[in-house]
Amino acid sequence: MFSPNLSDHMLRLFKCQMEKQKLPNSKAIWKFNAKLQISSGLVLLPPCEEEECDIFENFCSDRFLFVEVESEMGKRVKSVATYVRSRLDNIWIASRQWRFLSEDLNNVFIFFAIKGVGLDRTDLKINDVQEWWKNRKTTF
Repeated sequence: MFSPNLSDHMLRLFKCQMEKQKLPNSKAIWKFNAKLQISSGLVLLPPCEEEECDIFENFCSDRFLFVEVESEMGKRVKSVATYVRSRLDNIWIASRQWRFLSEDLNNVFIFFAIKGVGLDRTDLKINDVQEWWKNRKTTF
């Protein structure tokens, strides 16, 4: 399922940020992305710099994983949302456990890290985070 089609260097950067170690020459907020592809499964993408966003004030940006589902997936499965949740909800990636948070526009699914390396608060319940997400005023 997990396909590390990512260079060793980029996987190290991903894990390094997840563990809250300092990235070389960086003071930016990092957004973590992945693609879910029919042919190769889940592929981590290199972390990218993100503009400051209100949601990252409540929870650090490294707690969010944005998974883009390739458009072909909709032609192959009855429900993309059901498929994504069945494959990825509660998955461990880069020493963190990720839970489904929300489906965004354009086949992007958002996951939230609830356990694992480098997390300040591990007492969060996914239902509480989902409730906060529904009531937030900020959009991407």
